[in-house]
Amino acid sequence: MPSTAGLPPPKKPLLQVEGWRYLLHSYSIACRRYCLSMLKRGVFDLRLVEAPPVNWTQRAHDQEVHDTYQDTLGSLEGIRQGEKPDILLRMDTPLRIDPPFQQRTFFFGTSEFCILTAANFAGPFSAERVRNEPLLRVVTPSAWSAKGFEQVGFLKEQIAVVPLGFDPAIFRPDAVSRQATRQRLGIGEDEVVFFLAGNMTPTKGVQFLLPAFARIAAINPRVRLLIKGQDALYESNQKLLKNLSELPAADQQRVRDRLLYFGDNLSDAYMALLFRAADVYVAPYMGEGFAMPVLEAAASGLPSICTQGGPTDEFTDPSYCLRIESTARSIANGIVLEPHVDHLTELMARVAQDPSWRLQAGQRASQDAHNRFTWDKVTDLLIQELL
Repeated sequence: MPSTAGLPPPKKPLLQVEGWRYLLHSYSIACRRYCLSMLKRGVFDLRLVEAPPVNWTQRAHDQEVHDTYQDTLGSLEGIRQGEKPDILLRMDTPLRIDPPFQQRTFFFGTSEFCILTAANFAGPFSAERVRNEPLLRVVTPSAWSAKGFEQVGFLKEQIAVVPLGFDPAIFRPDAVSRQATRQRLGIGEDEVVFFLAGNMTPTKGVQFLLPAFARIAAINPRVRLLIKGQDALYESNQKLLKNLSELPAADQQRVRDRLLYFGDNLSDAYMALLFRAADVYVAPYMGEGFAMPVLEAAASGLPSICTQGGPTDEFTDPSYCLRIESTARSIANGIVLEPHVDHLTELMARVAQDPSWRLQAGQRASQDAHNRFTWDKVTDLLIQELL
């Protein structure tokens, strides 16, 4: 066999990623985390190009995120003069699908209600052109989300399901941290804390959580409700107050007396503290592309209560993620899941009274998440699709 000594190493495929580096937005989080894991893998000659801004990106920019990742992501340059990428991965929204393509081109996108509309695309969309484009692929984080791309005309073979991930160095159980954070927040040792993080739009289901929690508080006063919103980008505090105002006066007071609310932009490290301080994560969503906080909660050792029938069924197990009965309702070719408040209340009451289950379920949740869904593990799945 001829010797390969002295020959240059095989050329790596040139991958151009287009996305936002430093935003507090799920697309930006996925972009930077996939890129960081791909850098460690060394499979690609990686280039990163900042995606075009849209009307909300300035409000979503976060200086702490910028400062944390500037040394690694800031040094990633775009395509140099004379270069041509072998693979293109676009990770921004709305989707910039503009065939024909000169190289294999992947689009990261999500569909919360199993449907995409004109607002999801940056320009005119033609299902026929997409189906006849052999170099085009979609990457989406759940089979639930994939249904939306099929609905508008993508072929099944054009869609790859690659889950999102979490950082195991940040989202992990820590008993000492949990105790310290609960003390700092004024949470009693015997209090059971339910947690929801999100923008407080109807999609996240706070309108179902508040009445369920009020019922629980009426029979078990040693419960607390921890909510993390995004005030700068979504005015979550105002949405929460509106939902709260629709409760009967007595229920409003029960919730207010037990509510801990955070609306500022928080780092992953601070979010991990909140997950550990809680006892149960509750996600009574109407539609999600993936629901990353449910995964981060599991990684941090929290059991969860989630709407049945959606994407969380795909990456959690019923042994630690209880399913809320829901009714699927069609809307303009999409699907909305309506969780049943009575069943949500029943599940919350059950877990509030069962510390043994919470402990064991939390241990199972963390083990499962760390075994399957770290950013490095899911990036390996993405690499398989890109190559």
